Amino acid sequence: LGVNYEQLSSVAQRQKFLDTMNVILGNNTNVRAHIELIRPLPENQTEASLFF
Repeated sequence: LGVNYEQLSSVAQRQKFLDTMNVILGNNTNVRAHIELIRPLPENQTEASLFF
């Protein structure tokens, strides 16, 4: 998943991102999003690997 670097630069923003992903997944307590990897890319982009 590619996102702007500012959206994942702080712990609070990462948690907000995960909360949003969990809402998209239906707030199912058995299926939760977790960030596995955050890697910087050119042009102020970031690659985030998620697992569920």
